[in-house]
Parts: sequence; C-alpha cells; structure tokens
Amino acid sequence: MSYNLKAIRELMNEALTLEEIQDLAFDNFPQVYKQFTEGQTLSQQIRMLLYYANKHREIDKLLQEIKSINPKVSEEYQSRCRVIRLNQLSLKSNDFYNIFLAYFRGLDFSSISKETLKKAYQYSLPPYLETQDSLLPYPEIWDLEINNIAHEVLENLHQFRQLPQFIERLIQTPYIDNKFRNQLQDKLENLAQTNNQSSTDVCPNQSAKTESYILLAKLEPYQGKDEYLLSAWLVLDNDNSVPNEKSSKIISLIDSNETRPGILCNLTEAPQELNKLLEKALQYLICKSYYLITIELFLPSNLMCEKVDQWEILDIDEKVPLGTRYPIRLRSLERLHWRYLYYRRSQWCIFWDKVKNVLHESTSDLFEHLEEMDNFDREKLETKLEEEEIIGLKITRAHPESIRKDLFKAIQRATTPIAIWTREDIPNLDQATFIDQLLKDQPLRYLCQSVQKKRKKAKAQKKEHLSFHLAILWENPYRLPPGTIEELMIPGQ
Repeated sequence: MSYNLKAIRELMNEALTLEEIQDLAFDNFPQVYKQFTEGQTLSQQIRMLLYYANKHREIDKLLQEIKSINPKVSEEYQSRCRVIRLNQLSLKSNDFYNIFLAYFRGLDFSSISKETLKKAYQYSLPPYLETQDSLLPYPEIWDLEINNIAHEVLENLHQFRQLPQFIERLIQTPYIDNKFRNQLQDKLENLAQTNNQSSTDVCPNQSAKTESYILLAKLEPYQGKDEYLLSAWLVLDNDNSVPNEKSSKIISLIDSNETRPGILCNLTEAPQELNKLLEKALQYLICKSYYLITIELFLPSNLMCEKVDQWEILDIDEKVPLGTRYPIRLRSLERLHWRYLYYRRSQWCIFWDKVKNVLHESTSDLFEHLEEMDNFDREKLETKLEEEEIIGLKITRAHPESIRKDLFKAIQRATTPIAIWTREDIPNLDQATFIDQLLKDQPLRYLCQSVQKKRKKAKAQKKEHLSFHLAILWENPYRLPPGTIEELMIPGQ
C-alpha cells in the first residue's frame, strides 16, 4: 500500500492539537518525541512524526492512532490517505492501457465540477506537449454535459498513455466527494490486484511513447586561466532509480579525435560550443518519434548565477534563448571532487532518496525558505537544510554577490538535492508567492519543464517575467559524468 503523505499531513493538522501530537509521539513513537523541542510549531512536529513513520513503514500504525483520537476527521480523510501509486500497476503488454480505459469508461462523473475535471486533465498531459485545450477534438467540449466531457478526456489521455496519471490526480484532489473518490480508489485496487497476478515491473509513470534524455554537460576551469573545458554526454533519463548499465547507455558527444577530454573555450564561446554538442545529440535521436531533452550543466559555484538559460542557440534558422527551448538544471562542479564524494556521497544519496518519494507530488512546504539576506549565516542555513523533512531550498529574493560563496557552500555541505532561486528581483511582484505556486502547480518532477514553458510564453508576449531570472539546482547523485566514481575506487573493487 502507498500513501498520500500530503493528505496525511493535512489530516494530522486538522485532527490533532499540538498537545495531542506530543502525547501520540510519547506513547507510540518515543524516538520522535525525544527530538521535539520547546518552541517547535505544530507543523514542524507533524512533519517530523510523519517522516519517521514513513521511513520506518509505520504509517498504518500512525493512522490508527490518529483515528483513535479523532475518528470523525479520520473517516473524512480515509480514502485520500491510502492510494495506489502508478508504479504499483505493472503491465505485461500494451493491452494494459486498453484494460485501464475499460475500467473507468463507464463511471458517472456528474458529482465533480467541470473545472476540477479540466485541471486534472491539463495536469496529466505529457510534459513535452506545448498546448493543452487544443488537444481535444474541439474547444466547445467544455460546454458539454460533464459525462460527455469525461468521455472525450478519457479517450484523449488514453492516446497519450496518460490515463493512469489522470485517475491518480482525481483521487488526490480535495475537490471531489468521498463517495466518488472511493469508487476510483476501489477500481484502482481491483485493477492492481488483477494485473499484478502475471506481470513484469514496468512502470507507466512516463508516457510509453515518450523517452526522456539528459544532455549532461560539464564546464570546468582549465589550468587556472579564463578558459574552460566543455564536455558532454547523452544519457537516458532515470531520475526515479539508480542507473542500470544495461539500460542506461551513455554516449559521449566529444569527438574521439579530440586531444583533450573536452572542447577548450572561454565563457563567451561556451553557448556556441554547447549548441554544437546539442546538434550532435539531436543526430543520435533522429529516429525517435517522441522524446524530451533536459540539459544538466555542471558549473563551478562562482558561475551559478551565470544566465545559462539566456545563452543563444540556433533553432532551425533563428537564434533563441536556450531556456525557452529546453528545461535546464544546474549542477555543482564541486560535488564531483574526490574529497566531497568521500565525505558526503552517502548523505547526498539519502537526501536524494527522499526526493524520489515525492517526485510525483507538489512540494512547496518541503523547501526551506530563504528571503532575508542582511543577516545571512551559512552555518544556520546549513543546519536548517539538514533537517529530515527538508528536501530543498527556495530563495525568493536576489542574493548579493558577497554571500554567494557561502550560500552555495551551505547547499553543498548539507547535500541539498534541489534549490530554486532568482538572480534578479522584479519590482511590485510577490516573488515568494510566484515560486511557491511553481512548486504547487505541478509534480516536482516537472518543475524545470514548467519554468521552461513559462519562459517561452513570456518571450512570445514580450514582457518582463520572473521565469527569465530563475535558476534551478537539481543534484541527482546517481547521475554523474562517466568515470567519476570508478576513478575513486580501490583497484580491483
């Protein structure tokens, strides 16, 4: 059984007082109770308790204790707390999606609003699509009766192999009644039980028609000069698991006749050279019908505010900003150093495993918030980032260059996997709310794609937009340049 941790967190917040949380922990989770300190808020203690229960597979025990304290609210949340995750629905052949459609085609959707249906539909579309409403047969569809709309939506998402995501989204939304939610949940459970009797472990989290690739690039200083070595590889995206050498082929994009392990260039030349490597990657993918490329670029800390997303590349016959064409993730070059990997890789992997558990959720409240820059304290920030319930950092004001070194040092030392920050401030804009909304609107795994789409839309409208100034750090310890770990191994290991 899988659990909707966000729903459980909301249940605990509504059903329990601070004193009841403390009593519950004292009686049933003494290891957590010992970590409670005076001055902690209800929200903090809820996250600590929930994180522990999830890590130690004791969610059922926690839910039972909550029910004994407040059975009425527990009953209201019951169907939302327990969910069938998509990776529990294995498939043996493409018939899986036809079976899935048949299970849900006859449902009565009349108890939910058109707006709820529309949001769940838009949320479930594969990330490589640029438009949403236009994918339906005709725009007037939203004027039809709700069950007719639902029929068209189911058929449309079935074509993109995204129907499981749509059903899961409906189950998780608070805007449907419990009776209908229970119907969806029961059908998912029945489907999982039937399907898993004879299946392989293929997960339909990603559209079967779409393959995601990473252009993994590294820009490292060369011999202490104002020059850099640019190297790059094409990698099959496997954010949700440890790479398997048999299924994760890595292709070097540097010509074998190069005398150096990368292309020598200065910072001004880097966009043009990256463009050449990108074109080579596209050559490898020419036979693929559907694919999505995300660019991950390792940079030294002093270049973390370099406007990489505004580097110009050639798109057919005109130059466009890199960040409007591709999602971009920044990586820290310092994390590839042997000393960092010796001392921090284990902790880094532990933090990334926490990220994997919430990739399909909105996660704003799991990010430490940094807004005040005047009294910045590196050690305090590092300590906050190491708290068990935190997976990332959101910086909602532009930071001064004077603290940049310490800021990114804190992120590195805490092994924080994800960070989002703005390089510049926009007057009269509530930047904290904007960034929070980014983290709430889509599952975490689509954060970079969401920013890329906002950049493209803002560029077309020719208006100033915060997305032009956002940068995202996305540190997966299992995806490193080839040879990084092997070079550190003891001979024969």
